[in-house]
Amino acid sequence: MVDLNTSLRKAYFAALSSIDPAVPVFYFAAPPNKKFDLYIVYRSLTNKDESTKSSSDTRTFVIVEIYSRNMSVNSGADVDDLAGKILAAIYPDRHTNITIDGGQVVNTEMTFDLVNPYNVISGEVFLSRFLTFKHIIYQSSN
Repeated sequence: MVDLNTSLRKAYFAALSSIDPAVPVFYFAAPPNKKFDLYIVYRSLTNKDESTKSSSDTRTFVIVEIYSRNMSVNSGADVDDLAGKILAAIYPDRHTNITIDGGQVVNTEMTFDLVNPYNVISGEVFLSRFLTFKHIIYQSSN
């Protein structure tokens, strides 16, 4: 069994950074001293051993979070549009998987999609949406 988190983080960063028009992408957390109108944070890489007698495999979950802020009104249209672009980058269809070093992603599913209630803070409306992806990964080296 090898640790594929770094490889998976790099693959997610590359996929999410390819979204057009560009949206800021961060691993784990956005910088606390900056304000963005729309951005992505991906984190919570969770692995469960699914190995067999002849292979080293994991069931891996990754949460991709979308955050949006707007003055007075926030319809959520930007969040929904960005969610569609994230799905196209990570999970375009049942037969396409992201490529990682040290293993092969053989299955991808979007297991959870949560749109959180909006928050109003100092006249700004904040929205967030969390997409959880599950990957079955066959490790290619031990």
